[in-house]
Amino acid sequence: MGGQLRAPGVQSLLKQLARKANNDENLGFCLITTREPLTDLTEFQRRSQSSLGSVLHVDLGNLTDEAGAALLHHAGANRSGPAEINPNDNEIISASREVNGHALTLNLLGRFLARAHGGDIRRRDLVKLEEADHKEPGGTTFKMLAAFENWFARDGDIEARSLSILRLLGLFDRPANSDCMAALREPPVIAGLTDHLFTARRDAVSGTWTIQGLSEQSWNSGISFLKDFGLVNIHEISDEHERLIDCHALIREFFGRRIESTCPIGFSTAHLRLYKYLKHSTAQHRISAEFNHWPSASLPSCKTWSLGKHSSGS
Repeated sequence: MGGQLRAPGVQSLLKQLARKANNDENLGFCLITTREPLTDLTEFQRRSQSSLGSVLHVDLGNLTDEAGAALLHHAGANRSGPAEINPNDNEIISASREVNGHALTLNLLGRFLARAHGGDIRRRDLVKLEEADHKEPGGTTFKMLAAFENWFARDGDIEARSLSILRLLGLFDRPANSDCMAALREPPVIAGLTDHLFTARRDAVSGTWTIQGLSEQSWNSGISFLKDFGLVNIHEISDEHERLIDCHALIREFFGRRIESTCPIGFSTAHLRLYKYLKHSTAQHRISAEFNHWPSASLPSCKTWSLGKHSSGS
């Protein structure tokens, strides 16, 4: 449900901080940024014209026309036809106003125009922002993402690979770790989702065709391509040696809806594969933990392990 924290541990921590915030022994400051108000902390929220309440809710709203224009210009929309323009140009300010100063939309629009149309602000008409549902949260961003989708779908290999990556991210409701993404990249191909993450090669001698997955270099080039547009971010967790691929929640929502409606079989197949992978990896992790906690003298000498059960080997 919107506004509710999914992680029980985080929910407990924040409630404890809010509950003890007025205690002189627990002075501190915690800043949380969210798209929706946190309903879990409503009981601690400060009311208007009152000094009581440890949680202060501040609605930042969207950018002003001028601030949005500055962001759009900084992101790469710096020309009108062949002429260079500055952030105060009327065309830039109009573009900011058209998306109601939505920061994510403006950032993506600027990068899209810079890469695909030489930064020409007049080519924003290709995105059809005027057709966006301004009453829907993320309506202008969804139009922007549709423009990226159309572009990537009709261009070269790296664009097609990048679109596949975005569609895979739509399967998640949080950052995707590299192991989960690797499971989705395994053969067989998930039709409609991972087609462009495989290549067909013909043996020169036998004439037979084989299907091979992308090399890590090609996969990483697709990730870097998306990073250039601000569509994804990479988080390296050094302590856990883990690599997370993340994107804005609206990007996940757009591509999640897209593949569920246009490729329902692939959507279900991908989720089933993730379920099987997580079931197996979680069981293996538990087995490993149990194994490591046994005294060395009591370790079995020959065992076959599978999903938490073991049987004697021959």
